[in-house]
Amino acid sequence: MTHDLSLLRQSRRGFMKSAGLAAMTMTGLGSYAGSLSLANAAGTPLSFAGWQGEDDPAAAAEFLKSTGSTIDAVYVNSGDELLTKLRSGGLGSIDVVSQNKDYIPLAIKSKLLQPLDLSRIPNAAKIYPVLAKAPWAQSDGETYAIPLSWGDSPIVWDPKKWDAPPEKYSDLADAKYKGQLVCLDDAYSILWLFSSSLGHPDPSKITQAQLDDVLKLANSVKKNIVLVGSFGDMTDVMVRGDASMAFAGWELMVEMAAAKGAVLKSGLTGKDKGFLWSDAYSIPRDAPNLDAAYAFINTMVGAEANAILAVNTGSGAANADAVALIPAEKRNQYNYALVDGDPATNAMSLSVLPPLVPEGDIVGIAAWRMAWQEFRA
Repeated sequence: MTHDLSLLRQSRRGFMKSAGLAAMTMTGLGSYAGSLSLANAAGTPLSFAGWQGEDDPAAAAEFLKSTGSTIDAVYVNSGDELLTKLRSGGLGSIDVVSQNKDYIPLAIKSKLLQPLDLSRIPNAAKIYPVLAKAPWAQSDGETYAIPLSWGDSPIVWDPKKWDAPPEKYSDLADAKYKGQLVCLDDAYSILWLFSSSLGHPDPSKITQAQLDDVLKLANSVKKNIVLVGSFGDMTDVMVRGDASMAFAGWELMVEMAAAKGAVLKSGLTGKDKGFLWSDAYSIPRDAPNLDAAYAFINTMVGAEANAILAVNTGSGAANADAVALIPAEKRNQYNYALVDGDPATNAMSLSVLPPLVPEGDIVGIAAWRMAWQEFRA
């Protein structure tokens, strides 16, 4: 079963392509060398499986140049697809994977990943602790994932119509928003945001009664929505003036609208906490080329490479030193205060994905999908 959260990640990449956004390269940044010797990885092809763009050759330039290696990449369209690939012959043949944070605990529990030797990834020391020490990246005192990027869930609005986003997602039910709203076609993102607005401590872990309340709130907002669609769809409708506010949006909607002559702004609600996402590198169990795997990951989370990766994937940088290297107009799209604080209590620790199966009174994915179908009806 393919989960909508995976389609959200896929749609971000399609949106980048449709926006025609310029890629950042090493030019102007100067050359760099990681503190990890790449000699042992020389000439070894690296087998990569994961999200397209997270093997970016511009970001990987130092790895490719210093080792003379190539990257043999297989791209996936969902977190489930990657797990299936590892279970059905990938172990022993894949060196590095990239996946969304919400799937990493599943991969660890299934024994598909190996613990990482952090002494071989010195650049990981510069990753924001909220990311590097997130509960989903750890198990039994071992680290299994090295974050490479992150993002949030902004509201995007037309400043000619609105001065700021609402304080809470529940406020979107107000009659003043009638005919003004668009939202992302993603069950878990939307229901999670409304669950958060109702004050549930972990918005993805709720009972059926709480999910019913979430659906009731979603339906009260539904009367104000003119489109449930992709990032590109939402942007186009707002550029035309047929709507003036998007929720579960993306900062790059502002950039795409600007390319079409329209001015939009993005920001977060004042009181509700939105969800945060992150993608991370891991090394599968029985990876055949460990030297190449460690050299690649260390390069990609180094400051210069991570800055390139952040720009070219429309994401926030995971390496704290990378932030200053990102052009200001791109850097200011993300509020890096969101990845400060205690890793255990930061919103990054929460999953957007509900449990795969019910956990006692806590409902699973099937109940969320049923609620979404009712909302979309």
